[in-house]
Formats: sequence, structure tokens, C-alpha cells
Amino acid sequence: MTESKPQVGTRTAVIVLGMHRSGTSAIAGVLSLLGIATPRHLMAPTRDNPKGYWESTALMTVHDRILQSAGSSWDDWDRFNPAWIDSPAAPQLLAQLEEAIVAEFNGAPTLLVKDPRMCRLMPAWRVVLERMGIDARVVMPLRKPLEVSLSLQARNGFGALQGQALWLRHVLEAEAGSRGLVRSVATYDALLHDWRGVVDRLGRELGLAWPRWSGAVEAEVDAYLTEELHRNRSDDGELRPTGRPQDEWVREAYALLAGEPGPDAPEVRARLDALRKAFDEACHAYMPVVHEIEGRLQADRNDLKAQLADARRELEASTARIDELVREAGAREEARQAELRKREADSLAQRAAEAEAQAQRLAEVAQALQLAEERAQRLAKEQAQRVAEAAQAQQLAEERAQRLAKAEQALQQSEERARQLADEQARAGQAETALEAERVRAEDLEARLREAGEAADDAERRHAGEIDALRAARKAEVEALQAQLEEANASIRVRFGETRTLTEMVFALEAKVAALTRRGRELEERLAAARHAAELESGALRGAIEAQRATIERLNHWGNALLAGRTLKAARILSGAPREMQVPSLAKLDDVPDEQLLRKSRLFDEAWYLLRYGDVARRNVDPVKHYLRHGAAEGRDPGPAFSTRGYLERYPDVAASGINPLVHYLRHGMQEGRVATGTAGGVKK
Repeated sequence: MTESKPQVGTRTAVIVLGMHRSGTSAIAGVLSLLGIATPRHLMAPTRDNPKGYWESTALMTVHDRILQSAGSSWDDWDRFNPAWIDSPAAPQLLAQLEEAIVAEFNGAPTLLVKDPRMCRLMPAWRVVLERMGIDARVVMPLRKPLEVSLSLQARNGFGALQGQALWLRHVLEAEAGSRGLVRSVATYDALLHDWRGVVDRLGRELGLAWPRWSGAVEAEVDAYLTEELHRNRSDDGELRPTGRPQDEWVREAYALLAGEPGPDAPEVRARLDALRKAFDEACHAYMPVVHEIEGRLQADRNDLKAQLADARRELEASTARIDELVREAGAREEARQAELRKREADSLAQRAAEAEAQAQRLAEVAQALQLAEERAQRLAKEQAQRVAEAAQAQQLAEERAQRLAKAEQALQQSEERARQLADEQARAGQAETALEAERVRAEDLEARLREAGEAADDAERRHAGEIDALRAARKAEVEALQAQLEEANASIRVRFGETRTLTEMVFALEAKVAALTRRGRELEERLAAARHAAELESGALRGAIEAQRATIERLNHWGNALLAGRTLKAARILSGAPREMQVPSLAKLDDVPDEQLLRKSRLFDEAWYLLRYGDVARRNVDPVKHYLRHGAAEGRDPGPAFSTRGYLERYPDVAASGINPLVHYLRHGMQEGRVATGTAGGVKK
């Protein structure tokens, strides 16, 4: 490539000059990290370019005005009017371009400029830069045309031929418009594979020293250039031979620009001129036909736009009706909830009153039981006292019996003594004559014995009376004690009967309390079931609303595709709209195969799924099959009313079973009272 050094004190513009979707944003981001000043007003990142475009919105606006003034647009692959630079429209727009450069870069010594539209506008830019005294250094990003075509098809819905024609026009005009400037070509594959080598070569060939370079900066660039930037990759990236001249032009142009000796070699430049001339002639011959077809397509687009507007109005009316139904349902639900809360409060108050009354009755029963126990204890104490008195009387009777036994023993001794005296009297009679002197004494003794016998008889009679009296008294006392004992036992039996009756009453009251408690739990469960049913109904209504809103967003997407597309592909897409616009049915699920079960369920919203997960829509994969095979395992949600991750986190047994969460909920979870929460996210743009 051409090598030169900028003059001292000269400002330098590093121009990234390449086709749309060719890695221009990637290389511009790297240059910005290396210290090249970026515009003040950068285009915001989008889903198609999440790491940023590094383009000035102000410059892009001026570029679109220039293209429009020349009867062209950003997606036009015809030759830009070479006479525009000398037309009356040029001075004012060139002045606007100069003002935008001043405002965006504020006198920076080295400025980074990038917009794919510049490929066709380099003559205008060279005039302005020369007028401002700014030196230009050009980086020409180059990506395989097949990958560029696939990327344009994914982002804009362009056909393969249209994408290749745009690529060919932009790279040929960029090469021709940058001739004579210091420039260098950088392929997209080389940048992603070895950015350090590419940047080192750019610095040498462009004569630039990068302001920011350190280990930390290298880490920033490594984090910026990830594999996710290389989307829409083809196996070999090469166009296959078809025999069409356009394919051969594209293949040869890429080989000439990416290979050696490079576009500044005379033979390469001559071949590129020949390609550009042939392409210009083809455009001159066929562009009128293309414009005629585009005119018809524009008329078709206008018709479809009108139909889309009608459909949007119908959707808005349907949405308004749904909102009204939701408000009415919400009002009914609120009234029902209020009634349920009132019934619950009344039931709780009634149960509280009954429980208080039961507690009062139980307290009275407990008090009666306590009195009965105290009386039984008192009677038992009296009975024990009477038994002790009876035992004491029995002991007294035994003592008197012992005294009676001693008296009987003394009487026996007296009788024995009397017998002995009788024997002596007999012996005295026999010896009366010999013992005359003793007879008087014997008679005296006999008299004494009689007196002693009489005294003994009197003592025996007296003691017998006392013993009989004692026995009678003891018998009467024992009979009295037995009567008292019988009376006490009868009283105890009566108290025990009362206690048993009170105990049975307590058990009956406890059973009634348990029944009332069970009834309360049943009412609470019914209330919870009613709340759950209301939540399901509200969730279904919210799902219907989300489905309608998602359909509106998709119709907006279809409308944008219709307005931006160059083929009738969008019209074929729109033909599928009526089915997507239908609100899923609330019919009861049957025992059917998993795929059919999900298709019948309103919890799986196919339109929402395709809009939320653009990669599924771009691959034209059936959303139900994708969710069953991959989506659930990846944590994707089937619709706005069901969260896959939320269900699995709430129920670890389902996660451990490996069953599809939505299938489990429809077949088992709903009947088991499990809760299905909605997803917090909306539809991704």
C-alpha cells in the first residue's frame, strides 16, 4: 500500500471505508481503543450491533441528504451521479458536511470517521477535507461477500443477488474514490484472528502512531473482539460458480482487493476499472427495469401499508376491548375478593365467638371437676379418719379381751386352790379326830373360800357384763363405721358418675372444636383454591393481553420489513398474520402428546416466542418443537404467562425429574395446585 507521513501540524482523518456488515464497526472500535478521537454524537448500539457502530449520527444525516439530493439512497447499488459535485445542490450540502465535521470533532488532531455511505461519497469528502486542510488516511475493511450477503439477509431481509450487488458497488466505489490517498486493506478474518498483526501493519502502511498502547489496552481490545462478532459465518465464505456475470465480478473483485500485490498495482487497478465499467453498463441497462419493478413493489407496499394500518386499527380496537374486559374482570375479581374477605372475616368472628363460648364452658367444667375432686379428697380423708377410729376401737377391744383372759386365768387359779382345799378337807375329815384343832381353822378356811368363791363369782359376772358391753359397743361402732363407709362409697360413686359425665362433655366439646377447626381449614383451603383460580384466570387474561401486544409489535416489524424490503417476501410473511393474531383458547387440556398439548395451551404463545427469540425466527424453526427440544433446557420462556426458570426454581422435584416444565404443569402441576409465575421480561427487539 501507499506509504507517506502526515505533515507536522496537519490534522489527520482516519477514514474507515467499507461496505455495510463488513466489519467496519469492529475495526473502528479497535481504532477508538487505540486513541483515535471518535465523534461526539455516536449512533446507539442495537441488537444487530450490540457493541456499537462508532458512527456519527450528524454525519449520517448529511450523507442521507446528499444521497437523496442525487436521487439515491443507502441501499441503492446503482452508480452515484458523478455530476452531482458540480450541481447547484452541492455547495450547501458540502457546507453542512464541513459544519458537521467541526461540531463532531472539536479540533481533534486525529479523527475517526466511519459510515459505509462514504464508499459512494468520497469525491465530496475529498473536496471538504482539502478545503479544511485535513489529511486523509483510509482503512478499507474487506469481508467475504457471501457472509455480507447473509448478514444483510438476516438484518434487512435482502435477497442474495441484492446483497452481492450492494457489496460490489460499495467496494468498487471505495477503491476508486480513495485512489491517491494513503490507504491499507484489512480483511475481517485477519482482524478477528490476529488483530495485533493487523494494527501493526496499518500503523506502518498509514504512517500512524497509536496514542494508546499498553498491556491494559491490549486486554480491552481482546475483550472487545470476541467470537460473537463473527455472526452469519459461512463454511468457506466463497461464492460457488453459477455462470452469472455478477457472481464472477464479485469473486474477482474480492480476490483482487484481498490478495497481492494489492489495489495500487497498475495491473490490479486496470482490472478493477474494467469490472467497474462492466458493472456500470449493466446497471445502466437494467436499472430502469429494476426501478419499474420497484415502483410496482412500492405500490404493493403502499397497499399492504394501508392493510397494515387497517389491521392495526382493528388490533387497537381489539386491544381496547380486551382492556375493557380485563378491567371488568378485575372489578369482578375485586368484588369477589372483597366478598370472600368479608365471608372469611365473618367466619373467623363466628369461630372466635364459638371458641370463646367453648372456652367459657370448658372453664366451668374444669371448675366443677376441681370442686368434685376436692370433695372426693375430703370424703376420702373423713373415711380414712373413721377407719383409723375403728382400728383404735378394735385395739381397745383387744386390750379388754386381754384383761378378761387374765381374769379367767385368775379364776382358774382360784378354782385350783379350792380343789386343793377340798382335798385338804377330805384329809382333815379322815383325820378329824387327830386334827380336831385344825377343823375350826378348816371351817374358817372353808368360810373364807366360800366368800372367795362368791367374790370370784361376782367378779366373773361383773367382768362378763363389761366384756359383753364392750363387744356390743364395738359391734355398734363397727356397724356405724360401715354405714358411714357405705355412705361415703355411695357419694364417691355419685361423684365419679358426675366426673365421668363431665369428662364425656369435655371430650364432646373437644371433638366439636376439632370439627370446627377442620371446617375452618377447609374454608381456608377453599378460599386459597378460589384465589389460585382467580390468579390463573387473571394470568390467562394477562397472557391474552401480552399476546395481543406482541402481535401488534410483530405487525410493526412486518410493516417495517415491507417498507424497507425489495422483494415480495414480506407479503408472504404477512399472509400468516391472522393465525398469529388469534388469542389462545382456554379449553381444558386433554391427555395428548407433548407437542399437541403445548399447541393447544394458551400458555405457549408461538408469536411471542418467535418475537422474543429472534434466533429461532431467523432459523425458521418451529417454536413448539424448539422449546421442547432446546428452549426449556436453555431457560427460555414459552410465553409471557409462564416462567421456565421460575417454575424449576420453585419446584426442585420437577427440575430433578428432567420433565419439560410446561408439560409437567399442564399434565400434573395444575391439578396439584402448583403456581405458574409469568416472565418479567417482554419481547426483545
